[in-house]
Amino acid sequence: MKLNKVKILGKTYKITYPPTMEAVNTVNKEPMFGEFRFVEESIKVYNGLKEFDRLQVLLHEITHGISTTLELDLNEHQVDMIALGFANVLIDNKLIDLGK
Repeated sequence: MKLNKVKILGKTYKITYPPTMEAVNTVNKEPMFGEFRFVEESIKVYNGLKEFDRLQVLLHEITHGISTTLELDLNEHQVDMIALGFANVLIDNKLIDLGK
């Protein structure tokens, strides 16, 4: 599953899948799995991940989008755990099929 855009609280974000972790990070080119950019309305997810991991990273970045838009000030651990929880709920309840 590879989305090319996602709407988060009324704002549409373009999703791209760079081939390297360094290409994901637009700030300093340090390796990253994902990046959310509010002003640029973009999300990047490293393409070299397995499908479940790519889903989790995408949900992680979407959670950043929700946190930023709603001014929730979630930390990285909270964002990670919410993304992991949603990934598992979506898969366990067959709301998303990763082709298994």
